[in-house]
Amino acid sequence: MTVIERKARTANWKICLFLGIFISSAAWGGCALAEQAGKKGAMKSKDPIEDRSLFGR
Repeated sequence: MTVIERKARTANWKICLFLGIFISSAAWGGCALAEQAGKKGAMKSKDPIEDRSLFGR
């Protein structure tokens, strides 16, 4: 009796697809955070004295 051993291997294209989606979603999230930070930094305060406080806004 012969036993055939099979290795369950994931196809290379599946790994590349997963990594591509993962990296692109991380880049998109980083861009969204940077855009929000830019908008938040561009806003001017109603009270200019408040901006000069020790701990900031």
